[in-house]
Amino acid sequence: MLRQLLLFVCGIVLCSVSLFAQQGSLADAWLYPDSSLEGGKERRILFQGDFIQNASSLPNYFIGQVYQASFLDDEIKNTAFNRLRANNRLGLDAQASLAFSWQSKDIRYSLAAGHREFFAMSYTDDVFRLIFEGNSRFAGQKASLDKVNVRSFNYQFFQVGAEKNIRDTWRLGAQARILRAGRGIRMQSAGSLFTEANGEYLEYNGSLKLQHTINDTSKTLEHQGTGFALDLYSRMRIGKNILELTLGDLGALFYNTAKTYEADGTYRYEGIVITDIISPEATISTAPTADSIIARSGVSLQNKKLSMRLPVFLQAGYRIVSTGKLNHYVSLRYMLGPGYLPQLQYRNLYRLGKAVQLANTISIGGFGRLDHEIGALVQIRKKYVFTLQTQALEYLIAPRITSGHALRAALVATF
Repeated sequence: MLRQLLLFVCGIVLCSVSLFAQQGSLADAWLYPDSSLEGGKERRILFQGDFIQNASSLPNYFIGQVYQASFLDDEIKNTAFNRLRANNRLGLDAQASLAFSWQSKDIRYSLAAGHREFFAMSYTDDVFRLIFEGNSRFAGQKASLDKVNVRSFNYQFFQVGAEKNIRDTWRLGAQARILRAGRGIRMQSAGSLFTEANGEYLEYNGSLKLQHTINDTSKTLEHQGTGFALDLYSRMRIGKNILELTLGDLGALFYNTAKTYEADGTYRYEGIVITDIISPEATISTAPTADSIIARSGVSLQNKKLSMRLPVFLQAGYRIVSTGKLNHYVSLRYMLGPGYLPQLQYRNLYRLGKAVQLANTISIGGFGRLDHEIGALVQIRKKYVFTLQTQALEYLIAPRITSGHALRAALVATF
C-alpha cells in the first residue's frame, strides 16, 4: 500500500518544475527606490516567475541525482541519511504570472493571471528510509509514521487588485483571486508500520487519512475544482524607511471528487511474501496495488469531495532607505504549511550606478536551514527593468551538505 502512495506523493516534489513568487521581489527596489509609498504613476506590465525548492535534510547532491533519474547507490543515499532528523521538512512553491496595473486618480488597480504549484511535507526519518530502502530493513520492527503531513496542489488564477493611500504615510491594498483547481493531495498520518520478521504480513497501527484527486495524466491543466484567495497588505512610512505588512493566501480549494483512504485502528495485510513492496526496485507489476491491499486490509476507500485551505502566510518587512549606494531589507515570514518554520531574511542592495544594483540575501528557516541568494537588477532605457535572483552557490561549493534551489526572474515595463 505505502510504496505507491509514498512514491506518488514524493514524485510530485522531486519532478515538478515551475515558477513561483515568495518574499519581496527585487523589482520593488526599482519601483520603490526612496520613501515613496506609491512607486510612481506609470502604467506597468510585469512578468514574474519564481521557483524555490528546499529541504531541511535532503542535500542538493542527492536531489540532483533523483532529478537525473540516476541509480541511487548506498553512497548517494548516505548523503541524505546522514542529515536526517527525527522530524524533517520538504517544500516547493512556484508561480508564473503576467500582470498589468494602472493609476486612476488616487487608486492603483491591477489585473493578473498565472499558474501556481505548491508542495509541503513533514515526515519522519523512518518514512524516508521506507521509500528509499524498502520495508525489509524494518523486518521485525516498527517504522514510525507519526507526524507525516502532506499538502500539495496546483491551480491557475485570475486576480484583481487595488491599493490606495489612506494618509500620506500609510497605504493599503488588497488582491482577490479566482482559482481553477487542478491536482490536489492531502495526507495526515499518526501511527506505525510493522513488518513481520519473515515478511509474511504488514500491520499498520494508528490513524491515516489520504485524499488525492483522480487526475488524467494526459491533460496538462486538468480542471478538478474551484477556489478563491485574498491578500491584504499595507506600507507605512516611518521616517525615511518603509514598514510592510502582508496577510496572504486567505482562501481554499474545493475539489469535485477525490479518492479517500481512511484508517483508525489496526490493519493487517497478509497472504504473500511482501518483504519489499515499498522498495524502489519493486514495480507495479510485481508489487500489490494500493487498492488491492486496501481491499484486503479493511482500510476504508471511498470517493469524496475534498476541500483544502491554502497555506496562509503573514509577513512583516522593513526597508531601510538610504541616499547612499547600499540599502537594506529585513523580513520575517510565517506560513501555515506542513513543516514550515518562521523564516528570517536579510537582503542588501548595492548600486553600481544608476542602472544596475546587486543583491545579496541570507535567510534562515522556512523549509530549509541557512540559505544564501544572489541577484541583480538592470534598468534598460529607463522604461524596462530585468531582475534575476538565484540560490545556487551552495550547490556549486558544497552540494553534499547544503540544500535548496531557487530561481526568480521578473521583467517590468512602464509606459
